[in-house]
Amino acid sequence: MLIQLELTSELDITQLRQYDDEYDNEISVLTDICTVLSKNKLNQFKIQAFSNEFWPVDIETDLVVFLEQLPVCIREINLGSDSSIDLYEQGISREILLKFNQGNYNCYGKSHDGIWVPSYAENISQTDLLKMLKTFLDHFLSALKNKHSNKYLVHWLSDNT
Repeated sequence: MLIQLELTSELDITQLRQYDDEYDNEISVLTDICTVLSKNKLNQFKIQAFSNEFWPVDIETDLVVFLEQLPVCIREINLGSDSSIDLYEQGISREILLKFNQGNYNCYGKSHDGIWVPSYAENISQTDLLKMLKTFLDHFLSALKNKHSNKYLVHWLSDNT
């Protein structure tokens, strides 16, 4: 299983729009960040799991959905609990199911639209899975300048520590 983020550009968070407490939250900021990052075609979000094919994920929509769930997923894996990441957006409609089993994770793919059929399940150690997801998060965060200047992003980051 491969879950990877390659970002060649940085984004200064202070250049994003002003946010309104009544209408905005962490997802608003993540959406704006991913929209800007998606404009650089050298930036790539990759998932290859349960087959030899890369999944048709993109930065503008699928990365937001992935990031939204990443803090909880990292926490659950760190605790040795079952977890999942649901890429529910139209066009992908797949879920990664992570079942803890004696220091390892049995990983399964699930299709929500029946179009994609996983070829096989995968097994990865808890340590390797955590490393992959934390590396993914670190790559995302390293592309953000002045990340602590936005209270919504700070709140989202607090869920990652």
